Amino acid sequence: MIIASKYNFAFVHIPKNGGSSIRDQLAGYDELNHRFFGVGTHPVLGRYYPSHVPMQQLASIFPDDYALLKEQESFAIYRDPRDRFFSSFAQRCREHLKAFPQELTDRQINDDFDTIIDHLETNSDFPGFEFAHFARQSDFIFNGDERVVDHIYDLNDLPDLIAQISRKLGRSLISGQHSNKTITFRNQRHKAIMMRVKDVAKAQLPLRAYNVAKDFGISIFAHRGASNVSDLAAKRPDVEAFIKRYYQGDAGLVHLLNRPAS
Repeated sequence: MIIASKYNFAFVHIPKNGGSSIRDQLAGYDELNHRFFGVGTHPVLGRYYPSHVPMQQLASIFPDDYALLKEQESFAIYRDPRDRFFSSFAQRCREHLKAFPQELTDRQINDDFDTIIDHLETNSDFPGFEFAHFARQSDFIFNGDERVVDHIYDLNDLPDLIAQISRKLGRSLISGQHSNKTITFRNQRHKAIMMRVKDVAKAQLPLRAYNVAKDFGISIFAHRGASNVSDLAAKRPDVEAFIKRYYQGDAGLVHLLNRPAS
């Protein structure tokens, strides 16, 4: 979450919805001193991602920040729930299983589907640290029945959102950028090399140049998405049924896209 009350602006970062594209560019505007960035530990929440705190927890545990958020004109990004589930799976693989999805066997993927579903069904209000990216999008838009976020843009309309934020802040942001994409390497031997080059480039290059270089590298050494994961899920009616059931409220957010809260 980023708040810049000087500009009457707040951005709510829903995990796996392309929010890093905006966060990376607006970090300097955040008047909360990056308190809602990175990874943290809290006596109530345990190990958690401060950047991805649902509204119910934000209101109860960080009431002053919640009140400040509600005073701003706020923005968030929406993503198709099924696509987002597989992107969250890929993120879990990289961060917690220490592997890319294409490195897992079909059995490992299927077993992890079961682990994820079991956890989310018993921790739906606030998934644990390893499962935080699977949290429902609606929990970042609403606190109970109250809508908190004013403007919701589809991920496919990210350039429109970036243009709107650029006008609000009076500066031009990079459009068309989507950080932290899920990719599958064409050749596993290239993985270690590309990851090392990526870290060096991100540290040394300006953001615009880094994104150009990264996209070029992906076009040569990888392709978008992790088709082995979505293909396996398509063969599992229980997984598909869970996604539809668990994210039913997220699917309903489509009707709020580009419609400000009244």
